[in-house]
Amino acid sequence: MEIYEESGKRKSDILEAQEHKPVYDIYFVGLTLPRPILYDRINKRVDLMIEQGLEEEVKKIYDSGLSRNAQSMKAIGYKEWFDYFEGSKTKEQIIEEIKKHSRNYAKRQYTWFNNQFDVHWYDVNLEDFDSTIHQVLKDIEEWYKKR
Repeated sequence: MEIYEESGKRKSDILEAQEHKPVYDIYFVGLTLPRPILYDRINKRVDLMIEQGLEEEVKKIYDSGLSRNAQSMKAIGYKEWFDYFEGSKTKEQIIEEIKKHSRNYAKRQYTWFNNQFDVHWYDVNLEDFDSTIHQVLKDIEEWYKKR
């Protein structure tokens, strides 16, 4: 409101009018996987977090009295547990929600980077990650020579 009162413009209009260019000449590298593989890896990561005690970690915080409105409890993997501790959802539902929210977040990250920067995306070779690194370095070197 203060921005509008001072300038007569909405903050979103001011931001939209700005040129979002990096200060330096930069080659943005993004690593990606086919969506089904990425989502499978995200799901397995959540399963591992559960095995390593995520529920117990969040329960201790919940039992300490921290509310769901606390900023630290709004993170993916934390916020979902309140419904379980309060008895409105099953543990299986919570785990599926954490997986879904994690996958959605990955998709939002990809979209955000694509909209903010000229990202050079590379499909990760999971069997030979060194080959991915070598391709990235080769492309950066070629890009730099053209500068």
